[in-house]
Amino acid sequence: MPILLFEYLHLPVLPSHVLSFMSLAWKVALALGAVGFLTRVSIGTAFLLSFYVLGLQHNFGKVHHSDAIIVLVLGILTLSRCGHAWSLDRVIQQYRERQHPSQKQPEPSGEYTWPIRLVWVLIALIYFGAGFSKLTRGGITWVSAENLASLLIKSQYYHLPPTTWGLYLAQYSWMCFTLALGTIVLEVGAPLALVSRRLRLIFIPGLWLMQLSIWLLMGVAFIPFLITALFWVPWDQARHVFGFCRKLWYVDERHAKQLTRKDKR
Repeated sequence: MPILLFEYLHLPVLPSHVLSFMSLAWKVALALGAVGFLTRVSIGTAFLLSFYVLGLQHNFGKVHHSDAIIVLVLGILTLSRCGHAWSLDRVIQQYRERQHPSQKQPEPSGEYTWPIRLVWVLIALIYFGAGFSKLTRGGITWVSAENLASLLIKSQYYHLPPTTWGLYLAQYSWMCFTLALGTIVLEVGAPLALVSRRLRLIFIPGLWLMQLSIWLLMGVAFIPFLITALFWVPWDQARHVFGFCRKLWYVDERHAKQLTRKDKR
């Protein structure tokens, strides 16, 4: 988070009751943005409030690694047309179009593509930065089995993970080395997902499973990164798949009804 902006703008630490109100308003704005009601206003409000509510915590020496992506993605969505499809705004618009049929439907546009691609770039750079930092600060020793085994054991006492699998894996050097090497390869190679569909099918699921494993083995839950993986889903293709499955279900259901009628006869 940009701590320098807090210094430059002279943003103070507001009283606790004001912070509580801002936190509540932020959550309300997030909820309205999630259902798509006054989408541009609600997400824009959530973006501005998140900058202060989440950014304030970074001014006290502790860096929260998963917070910044929330603010940045909200900023991107504020400038996008994310409420034009599945949203309450769209439902209201469709109702108005029934009253005024002369209104035109929105045409396909790159305006619906660039926000997703920009989030892709953001995610890829974050992972690349994490992997690059490991190599420049820890060097090749970060990939050593001893280093990861130590992290897995310490996490059992510092973070209280939901499983004790980390202690089991720490006993096997080859497992620790494989996981550490895989982490570096996935993080440093994350930008390759931007230029190749085939590599995207490898790196993105791999990074998602890596984040899930970090939570299960070390108790560090990067929930925003698990959620933002939805930006990588090709929803236009998924819609066709869902539609095809729905047709199959309808055909099977109709066939079952016909068989039931024959049995009754």
